[in-house]
Amino acid sequence: AVSVTTALLPGMSELAVNSDWQGFRERLSIGVRATILLALPATIGYLVLAEPIVGLLLKNGAVTTASIQLVAGALQFFVLGLLPFSLFQLFLRAFYSMHDTKTPFLINCGAVALNIVVNVVAFSVLDLGVKGLAAGHALAYLSGVVVQQRVLGGRIGGIDGRRILTGGLRIAVAAAGMGALVWLSWRAIRTPFESQGRLLQGALLLFPLAVGVVSYLGFAIALRVEELSFVRTALARRARTGR
Repeated sequence: AVSVTTALLPGMSELAVNSDWQGFRERLSIGVRATILLALPATIGYLVLAEPIVGLLLKNGAVTTASIQLVAGALQFFVLGLLPFSLFQLFLRAFYSMHDTKTPFLINCGAVALNIVVNVVAFSVLDLGVKGLAAGHALAYLSGVVVQQRVLGGRIGGIDGRRILTGGLRIAVAAAGMGALVWLSWRAIRTPFESQGRLLQGALLLFPLAVGVVSYLGFAIALRVEELSFVRTALARRARTGR
């Protein structure tokens, strides 16, 4: 997602200076769709593999199964905020490209305030513990994204919502298919995984991860997800230039 925003920002700033709002909308739209393309499969992957990943990283004599499940549960709630957080950062830079720092500051203040309120309620009233704190984090960024897109859309004549919805649905189908295959591959190795040491567990965990990457790319290509080419170009540029 960082590569996406880095690739978009210079062009968006130029379009804003020239008041080319149609071009700005198109640039922002591809940014939103590319961000979804990257963040959604990562979210699903973490949801499916949270427990084995946490177990692999924390496994030692002092960590119990209950502790691993607690941390994995918190990770799953935190990762629900990955896509909203990524979109929040993209919209933030869209405001900056319009030389507006006040609006995103105010929106961010509102998101932080909501996060505090939700955290207090979830932790102290609903007794959800760390999961409640993670849920508050995700909800705060989600609400911030909703406000950001409303304000941005009002200024530039919309954000190409239909195209974002169409592209997002294709990406969601590809990510869902990937998630199912990752879950099946994890189930296939779960028993041997739990009886091995850390080194072999790491090697075994590469299997569902590889299944996820290959299947997601396959589904995305089959569904003609057009954002793939933009992301490939952005990642290649980052690898070449380091930014």
